[in-house]
Amino acid sequence: MVPLTSAADRASLAEEQAALRRVATLVARGAPPNDVLDAIAVEVGDLIGGDLAVLARYDQGGGVTILASRTDDTAREPPSPTQAIDPQSLTAAVLRTGRPARVDDYAEASGPWAAQTRELGYRSAVGVPVTVQGRLWGVMVVTSTDPHAWPPDTEDRLAEFTELVATAIANAESSGELAASEARACELAEEQSALRRVATLVAEGATATDLCAAVAHEVAEVLGIATVTVDRYEPDGTSTVMAAWGDGGFPVGSRWPLDGTSVAGTVFSTGRSVRIDDYSGLSGAIASVVQKGPFVAALGVPIVVDGALWGAICVGSSRVAEMPADTEARLAGFTELVATAIANSAARDALQRLADEQAALRGVATLVARAAESEQLFSIVASEVASVLNVPGVIVQRYEADGTVLTLGAAFDSDLPGA
Repeated sequence: MVPLTSAADRASLAEEQAALRRVATLVARGAPPNDVLDAIAVEVGDLIGGDLAVLARYDQGGGVTILASRTDDTAREPPSPTQAIDPQSLTAAVLRTGRPARVDDYAEASGPWAAQTRELGYRSAVGVPVTVQGRLWGVMVVTSTDPHAWPPDTEDRLAEFTELVATAIANAESSGELAASEARACELAEEQSALRRVATLVAEGATATDLCAAVAHEVAEVLGIATVTVDRYEPDGTSTVMAAWGDGGFPVGSRWPLDGTSVAGTVFSTGRSVRIDDYSGLSGAIASVVQKGPFVAALGVPIVVDGALWGAICVGSSRVAEMPADTEARLAGFTELVATAIANSAARDALQRLADEQAALRGVATLVARAAESEQLFSIVASEVASVLNVPGVIVQRYEADGTVLTLGAAFDSDLPGA
């Protein structure tokens, strides 16, 4: 800073400190960043005496976005808020070096930005970097209609304001990250609770029907999705709705051909997750229902049981924004639980069939050991086979020498226990 040599200098310093305090108070109160930026632009314009004060942010795409500006009554409006950076501009010079830069007379400057600045009536400018937590975030530029308008300490004086800008931006980013982190933590907690409830059903040996219904409900609640179905693929290439949540036009038990284009059909043909953000113009039975229904976008995630594609969880939304990019990953936990339950159920069924077969064999072996009458033995064999295979009837026959057959025993639905 230039040494204070007069009462005017001291008054100027007092005004500057008062302006800094006003802006610092806004920062301390957690004012929205735009309010802080506007206030700084006004204060800088008043103190430095410029005709236009601008705060701009460097964008990742290589452009610059004007966030706040202040003009006096005679100055023209600044250029459009978002624009490319002219390599010969003051903004580009600050971006390249990370240091303050100035143009004392635009009459001597070249490039499109200088020409535009002259057309707007400005003759000189000073730019100071805005650095947030060690990274170059943006630039503060003050312009004047007079050439050579800036004393040597202008950059230092502007730097005090850019520090407050940096603090306000850092505070805002920190608050935003914290809020996002807290929101995600709540989502994760709800998701884990839902998964635990489904896992409990799996552990308790719930039926596939009950489990799929619970999964559809939990997915709808956790993801905030209006329509959810759990679909099972059939050997004939169709899909059966095992469970549904919401009125999406696909009732439980309904069976659908996988023709045309749909998430269920694409998951079936590829074995991979798929997302369709717009069903309009698509063909097929499922697509025609979606086009008349309450949702426009859908996502399907495969359910793989013991290495084989069993089915899919499909979710639909009336707005694409309701299905964020992580929807697929969040569904993965539910599909794994469904797969585990289906595998467990298949294993239990196989074990029960084996037990039934062994019991039937022991029963027949006991009769053989007791030398039971042939008529009684073959009738019991037929009955046991019908029960084990779950078929409506079994006949035991013997081929005769004359080319005929002799029925030795038979069992039909009416003969089976409980019929």
